[in-house]
Amino acid sequence: MTGATIARLRRHIDYLEVSACLVSIFCKNAAETRERTAMIVEYIRYQLKQHTPEELVAAYRKAQESLKAAPECHGVELSHCVEDPSSLTLRILWTSTEDHLRGFRKGAHFPPFLAAIRPFVSEIAEMQHYAVTDVDWQR
Repeated sequence: MTGATIARLRRHIDYLEVSACLVSIFCKNAAETRERTAMIVEYIRYQLKQHTPEELVAAYRKAQESLKAAPECHGVELSHCVEDPSSLTLRILWTSTEDHLRGFRKGAHFPPFLAAIRPFVSEIAEMQHYAVTDVDWQR
């Protein structure tokens, strides 16, 4: 084999290694995208009339420990409305609606979660599950 042939083979091997690496990255990204879009987002909107926003935030600081411990839950975020501080929205990422309703709600982590937020249940204005679309971007 000549030196030129060996060099050409090395370039092809390098090309194949880079191609395999790119395919691996693409497949991993595609799998992560499918996993992320398969998640269900539960939105719970509170319109506080009996409690302060600080009380709700404190309750969810405690309740989030149950969510963190639950394998069905992949994240939680509580936001308050800038224009109306008595309006707060909780966003919870679940593996699926079924996992939330039949797994978490019937599991060991739900009772302490509910105990922490029970005083606020009557102030829920909306509680729904949403499927994530492919329109999802953050900087």
